[in-house]
Amino acid sequence: MILNFSYTPDGIVLTVPSRRAGLLGRLRASKPADLTHLPPEERRLALALADLRALADEHGEAMQIDAQEIRCSHRLAAALDAEAASALALPPLTDMVLRTDVDGIVGDAGFRLRADWFRAGHRKTPRRVGAILETDRGAQRIPLWMMDALDLAEGYRAGRGDAADWEALARFRRCLDPGVTGAGSDRAARLSMTDFLSGLEVSLADRFSIAPCASDDDFEVVPFSGHRIDEIASDVPESLSELGPAELQDFQRKLRSRGALHAFRLKSGKYLVIDRAAAPALEVMAAMQRASAEERRAFMRNPRPRITTAVEAALDARGEIDGLDDAGREESIERASGPMLVETAEYEAFSARVTGVGVYSKPQLDLLEGSGTTWLPEIFSVEVARHVGGLSDERLKTLAEDISKAIENDASSVWSGDVMIAANPQTLQAVKSQIALRRAQLDEPDDAPRTEPSPEVGGPLALETADNFDTLQWHPKITPRVAAIPPRVPRGIVTPLKDHQTDSFDGQCRAWSAGLPGILNADEQGLGKTLQTIAFLHETGLLHISVRGIHLETPEG
Repeated sequence: MILNFSYTPDGIVLTVPSRRAGLLGRLRASKPADLTHLPPEERRLALALADLRALADEHGEAMQIDAQEIRCSHRLAAALDAEAASALALPPLTDMVLRTDVDGIVGDAGFRLRADWFRAGHRKTPRRVGAILETDRGAQRIPLWMMDALDLAEGYRAGRGDAADWEALARFRRCLDPGVTGAGSDRAARLSMTDFLSGLEVSLADRFSIAPCASDDDFEVVPFSGHRIDEIASDVPESLSELGPAELQDFQRKLRSRGALHAFRLKSGKYLVIDRAAAPALEVMAAMQRASAEERRAFMRNPRPRITTAVEAALDARGEIDGLDDAGREESIERASGPMLVETAEYEAFSARVTGVGVYSKPQLDLLEGSGTTWLPEIFSVEVARHVGGLSDERLKTLAEDISKAIENDASSVWSGDVMIAANPQTLQAVKSQIALRRAQLDEPDDAPRTEPSPEVGGPLALETADNFDTLQWHPKITPRVAAIPPRVPRGIVTPLKDHQTDSFDGQCRAWSAGLPGILNADEQGLGKTLQTIAFLHETGLLHISVRGIHLETPEG
């Protein structure tokens, strides 16, 4: 089926061709085509319509598909790939080159974003209506990234100050990124940039987070882009910052020394531009870095009030909340200021649990009593392992001698008390290793003097946190998780799990489903903690789940 194509500035219309008039058309008359119920032979068109619907959901664009007509926006037409666009009878991508440049200097009245069309070195002046170019070779289509860049270049007017110019330049360069990364992969919709723009790397920051320093009275600022992190529901890590480690340190140094700027030059051709709407938040953070230690501590605990006040003042100065009642003002201020502060996973952990910074000292806990065993391989059953671990040094040596003699005499087992132990080289080596470990422990007497670090003497600094050792002081913020299918020991685990390992696996899955941030898998060595955890991680991988948190396996003691 070949659809009829038409367009206006408001959108694009695709219609089913009308039936032919005349006698022949009436003789060949059949049931009219219905775009909502396509036959199997129209599979290509059906797939294109499915792509169109998916893009409409992804971009939040309105579209309408009736029996005889399709209506969609220019943005949706620009977002379609070549195959889907061809099936819908949309024009092909343009064969011209878009040459971009910048005129003037940032902040001057002559500043301008340029975008000109060329073919075979000759400048062209096609009329553009949304995603459609009216060229000397007929209608042609442009991709979405090019449409966004052209909308920005054609709609921007200089004279609004260097902050507005910097922001426009950053957005223009970001729009062109797909054309740069895709250069050479498709002859259509090509991009040509001047040396300035091609060597220009501009990041736009409109979100900021607080990163507490080693002391509890200072912080650094971490910039983010909503363009990158808005799809992340929670637990945004600092690693998703707009800047790499070296560039981030340079930005933080310049923020402290020069305050909040409209743009930060990080290296030749590399800039971080601050979105004008988010500038009040950065100004507050820069000012608080110069405040007293007490004020900084209070700000780190709850930065939102100061940021909200600054955003309200900026909205008032621009007249954007004039005439609103109290409820309207509050809603507008919250909508503008809310996203500016990114509560990263690192910051949430700090603000929720950290009480300060001090010299580390080992906590004195008497919560669990060990069994006395230090290392016994899985070749022993749990009962045998406990028996062997509880033997005195002399009886352990006797057991090693008995196993050695049994091996020489081709005996399959020996008795130790009322417990039968297999006699083979593996069990003999395990018992000898236990003897060697006990000898090593005797080299460090338990009554040897130990020096605890103190603030007066000095020592490693560590965060002081609320704990639940003696009393309940801290409630972690957790959100239950839902798996696509019930967890089960994955088929990829070839080694069968023993009963206690299966119980541990089930417990890990329950903890994950409850929303806990981490799992402590602690048991005596040789009982298969690693296998349990591999099974858990393998299962969550099969469910396409990103597992975050600390996975710690440790022996008792």
